[in-house]
Amino acid sequence: MKKISFILLSLFILGSCTKPDEPDINTGDDVVDGYVVYNSGEATINQMIQEIKNVENQSDLLVKVISDILVNYGSSLDFSQRNNYYDYQYASHGPNGEPMNYSARLYIPSSAFEGKPVKGVMLISHHFVINNNLSPTSSHTFEALATNFGYIVILPDGYGFGKNNGNFPIIYDAVFNGSVYTDGLIAGMQLLDKLEISYSKNGIINWGYSLGGVDALGVLKYTAQHPETNIKFSKTFAGGALTDVPLSLQKYLTEDWPSAKSYIIITIASILEHNPEIDPKDVFKEPLLSTYKDLISSKGHRIDYIKNYMSDMTLDSMLTDEMMNLSSSINKQIQSILKNKKIAGGWSLPSGSKLFLFHCIDDDKIPYENFLALKDYLELKSNTEDLSFYSGYFLSHLIGMAAFITYTAQNID
Repeated sequence: MKKISFILLSLFILGSCTKPDEPDINTGDDVVDGYVVYNSGEATINQMIQEIKNVENQSDLLVKVISDILVNYGSSLDFSQRNNYYDYQYASHGPNGEPMNYSARLYIPSSAFEGKPVKGVMLISHHFVINNNLSPTSSHTFEALATNFGYIVILPDGYGFGKNNGNFPIIYDAVFNGSVYTDGLIAGMQLLDKLEISYSKNGIINWGYSLGGVDALGVLKYTAQHPETNIKFSKTFAGGALTDVPLSLQKYLTEDWPSAKSYIIITIASILEHNPEIDPKDVFKEPLLSTYKDLISSKGHRIDYIKNYMSDMTLDSMLTDEMMNLSSSINKQIQSILKNKKIAGGWSLPSGSKLFLFHCIDDDKIPYENFLALKDYLELKSNTEDLSFYSGYFLSHLIGMAAFITYTAQNID
């Protein structure tokens, strides 16, 4: 039960800098041979947990659910396990194809430097963050605890975070994000080769939940469309993913989604940041119109702060009547921008690669219709034997993550 305990305990919590003897790796300020390492260290699982506790907040309900599960399964998390981590910068491209550098963190179980085997590499797309201080190279995230059950973990910061902090994340374009993450994976594998770490290149796992879930699907779609990357995932796990933004926006504007308010507004702010032809006055009402740049675009606040700011507001008190009207010109303009950003369309699952797709039927943030639309598309375009779909009633988006991680643990090996 070690796998399940690691993952579930990582939800419950949602260094020291001693480096091993190692070959000469690229360090400094300029990307050389695909990557450059600019920071490294070592931390035990326990040290990582303590740091995660300091930066992540958990609901009482989640704590109760995870506590009950741990009672059932028992805990076998190895708190003393040591992991070496490397923050590296790598070259990729921006949204318009322009050269651009990004950053990622690579975690390696320290035992791998002693010749002990690892199961493979996990590329993990991180969960939804808006504050740069919570990105993977800024602090340990719960996803990094996957090292506890035998995997090397690569966690890219993505567009707008880490070394790319000057930009605002493109939340609505998972395939672009997937291309950047793919380049981060390739650079991380080059660093692993330089470190002389042995691992199976045929056993790469692609994983993500929520924003990470759709970005993991963006990685899968991008690599399927670009076989020249020579990246093939043995398994992809994606849960709670906003795979169809146009469909979801229509539901958000016509139904009541109080738990999703901050997510909706941040997504719309992302659209405004990257489409300057749209006048914010046509989208946001006051006081949000005057405050969204500091509140959201600055990336200086945590999600909890943004949620508290909006706690007494309704969606129609923050968005203009034109934005709330699906047939208005501004809404049609935004829908036109989003129409080609869906995960469904233009690809099929590569042969021999398996996809595990998950969603809460009662998800309070990401409409279940995202799951259904992608499921229908994939069943038409891919070998159904390589597809696994799992949905159920799990109370909320957040609690659903516990079920998704359990689902992962049951199918990862």
